[in-house]
Amino acid sequence: MSKQSADFSTTVCGIPCGVVVDTYYYRKGNYSSQAVDPSEYYGEEEIEFTLLDRKGFVANWLYAKMADNDIEQIEEEIREHHANYDQY
Repeated sequence: MSKQSADFSTTVCGIPCGVVVDTYYYRKGNYSSQAVDPSEYYGEEEIEFTLLDRKGFVANWLYAKMADNDIEQIEEEIREHHANYDQY
């Protein structure tokens, strides 16, 4: 198990941790009647992340503590992180 650098810091259940964004893909929907599939019409988003402890190691134990609202919070933070990153 090797040490990693987090893309940003957050908390899960009040426990400080780091987040590494493994995958972030967003495609805006075009809502066109000419769309060839639902993902083109509605758009799509894929988010995958890894949680790190404060020392930078993968924190699998923290995933077990996560509730749906924790996942939604981190996904929103990833969206914000990418929105800020894309401005530069």
